[in-house]
Amino acid sequence: MQLADVEQSLEELFPLHLAESWDPVGRQLGRDGQPIRRMMLTIDATEAVVEEAIAGKVDLLLAYHPVLFHPPKRWDGDDPDVRPLTRAAAHELAIWSPHTAFDAIPGGVTDWLVQPFGSGKPLRSAHTLGANRKITVFVPHKDHERVRDAMANAGAGSIGAYRECSFSAPGTGMFRGLDGTSPSVGVPGELESVEELRLEMVCPDTQISAVLDALRQAHPYEEPAIDIITLLPQPQPNTGAGRVVKLEKSKSLKQLAELARTHLGVDGLAIADADGAPKKHKVMAACPGSGAELIPEATAAGATVFLTGEMKHHEQLGALRNGMSLILAGHTNTERGVFKPWTKVLQEAFPTIKIMRSRRDRHPLRWI
Repeated sequence: MQLADVEQSLEELFPLHLAESWDPVGRQLGRDGQPIRRMMLTIDATEAVVEEAIAGKVDLLLAYHPVLFHPPKRWDGDDPDVRPLTRAAAHELAIWSPHTAFDAIPGGVTDWLVQPFGSGKPLRSAHTLGANRKITVFVPHKDHERVRDAMANAGAGSIGAYRECSFSAPGTGMFRGLDGTSPSVGVPGELESVEELRLEMVCPDTQISAVLDALRQAHPYEEPAIDIITLLPQPQPNTGAGRVVKLEKSKSLKQLAELARTHLGVDGLAIADADGAPKKHKVMAACPGSGAELIPEATAAGATVFLTGEMKHHEQLGALRNGMSLILAGHTNTERGVFKPWTKVLQEAFPTIKIMRSRRDRHPLRWI
């Protein structure tokens, strides 16, 4: 497979529109025609991991964290921030990052994080892409099929995996043409009525102009009545940032922390009881990495304890003041275990590519 083909399949697994707006996900390095025979999974594309990939003749590094969060001002091959990329480029090692898109998907990083506690719902739901406008036009019965087909051919009427979707309802249209008009029905100056169909089709923004041009060319009227309605995006089930979990049985903060510690395989983590926190918690929330921005959503969802990797000092104080107890496990500790089950998922998705996990990827800190 070539990188462009692999990338297309990766984007089906990790739809990039689900990533946070600030997140530079997707291709970090590489070109379309690169052959991909070996893929290595890593949380961070550090220099040690890049050298491991080069030594192992890896073609694609699937790095959870993007390499280019803060692009360098100059490409100095001796700069330690740039060196992993220059080394990877010199050996035609492509790099691709799913990051927060991986967090958001069902079965992704966040669902893996809350596994010991039960299934959760997103704290901030993701929304579907696709049609975001609805075009309504009124057409005489005999011209309905021609107008509908013209609109569909120009890009209207796609809903998910279905094409040429439309809705029609009968009614009576009335109009009076002024002097100088050339109505296709009746004569100027007289009130006319026509049996029409109300035709509705959805359409993405990108196709609006083409669809309206096609509609007007196919429509018999000199001035067809057209409405364009903005559609709100629909939330995607079980997809989005963070999770809130209703526990089957209430648990203390220490019990929840011990479940998290065992699941994450860490020696220890930090906990904090909020002011006035309950002795037993029934609802908890979680977000891998740094989840402080989701505390308001967690509070609104009824959670009284929040599991994440890290929070700044004043973010911790703010959460505690507002009644949210905390479990902090270390940033990448809340992420890196996901590649164990996902190695099999990716191997099934890419049967002709050898999938392996980095041996040199590790948490930058250790407990003493």
